[in-house]
Amino acid sequence: MPSGQTQLVRSDGIYHGLPTFPDSAEYRGLTALVTGANGISGYSMVKVLAAAPERWSKIHCASRRPPPDYFYTELGQGVGRVEHIEADFLSEPAALAETLKRIPSLDYVFFFSYMQPKQKGDVLGMWSNADELAKVNSMTKRIVSRYDKRH
Repeated sequence: MPSGQTQLVRSDGIYHGLPTFPDSAEYRGLTALVTGANGISGYSMVKVLAAAPERWSKIHCASRRPPPDYFYTELGQGVGRVEHIEADFLSEPAALAETLKRIPSLDYVFFFSYMQPKQKGDVLGMWSNADELAKVNSMTKRIVSRYDKRH
């Protein structure tokens, strides 16, 4: 989007802040990568993109583990445009780069990846170590940013 222009956003049910695009040929047939696609936010983005066939021709979904069984069944007609890629964003940058190079082209990246440090205690202790959560995920963001600047 050119500098000085305003980006309009919209809401669709529980999804808020979704970008709008002009209805022109340059904004059709786009490709996307959604990282952290197995997570709550990443999967929600995959569903929104899959529901817009006029806009998104291919949606690459990256996550450390294969998607759960329900992943594809909830994508409706968009399932044929979605492809999962196993990619661990905590692996060595060169290995991650080799994995991502298999994607022929991308127009947009939606980054939802994060790492959950080992929790203290049971599931209720998941957020007990907020400082470590921030530290680990800040480091992951710096690694991705460094890679992005070099390539």
